[in-house]
Amino acid sequence: MLLASLALMAGAAAEPPLPLDRAKNVLEEARLACAEDGGALWGLSLCGPLLLVDPESRLAVANEADEGGVLRAESGVFAGVLPSDVVVANTATRWSGKLWTMVMWQSIGPRPAQQRRLLMHESGPAYGLLLDATDAGWRRTYKASSDLAATLGAAAKATPAADPVERARAYDDGSLRASEEERARVQAARVAAYRARLVDGPVLAIPLEIAQYGFDPTSVVAFGDAGTVYPSLEVSGPWGTIRTDEGARVDAARGVLLLSAADRTRLKLNAGWVLTPGVRPGDLLLSASPKD
Repeated sequence: MLLASLALMAGAAAEPPLPLDRAKNVLEEARLACAEDGGALWGLSLCGPLLLVDPESRLAVANEADEGGVLRAESGVFAGVLPSDVVVANTATRWSGKLWTMVMWQSIGPRPAQQRRLLMHESGPAYGLLLDATDAGWRRTYKASSDLAATLGAAAKATPAADPVERARAYDDGSLRASEEERARVQAARVAAYRARLVDGPVLAIPLEIAQYGFDPTSVVAFGDAGTVYPSLEVSGPWGTIRTDEGARVDAARGVLLLSAADRTRLKLNAGWVLTPGVRPGDLLLSASPKD
């Protein structure tokens, strides 16, 4: 009755931000896709707790109950409102006693095929289809460090062209190359701005072990040895919350999440936590308050 009650509060003609009947259909599509796969794709089951969430209202519909009782059984699914400290994103998240696959409702396409691709989190579908056609057993030797393009090239026994520029002319009149070069120029400028803000400039460091964050996987910027940059990020933990639309960098080697020190004004800090001076002038480190 939760979602129905919210719809009535918004007006009889208004559709709730997360329609229960449509959410139920999406969860059923995910169940069918999982059952059809049966663990064959990657050698293990893709089934598990699945959570559909509307970011603005924080309404959530899941395929099973949480251990804390936030989600209540309703019409064959489980619905409720997520607490404010849960970061909403297309990601895996540990909440209320379970590890969930969380999917933002607005990310889900209208057709079943689109829903399955997103919910089952397939990556590189085109490469996967071509690899299936050239080497049916490629998954048995594929590793996290493997490259899909290189794997496909080896499986297809493809020989690189002696003159790739000349070869490209068979597929493009020059307009595609020009657009790609422009895209590369824009990307280079973007990377330079992030480097100035998140590498060279003063930063606010949050230890990864106390940081829970959500992000848009389609917008991630690779930063080589400096880690990975997320253009927009919402972070929470026992220390409080912070959100930025100016970029944040994950430095896995150092085990920290780095935001610009200028973002300290966005930090909502809980009691018992403080910002202390970092290694460089202007740097800040989030840490627990010293005990007397």
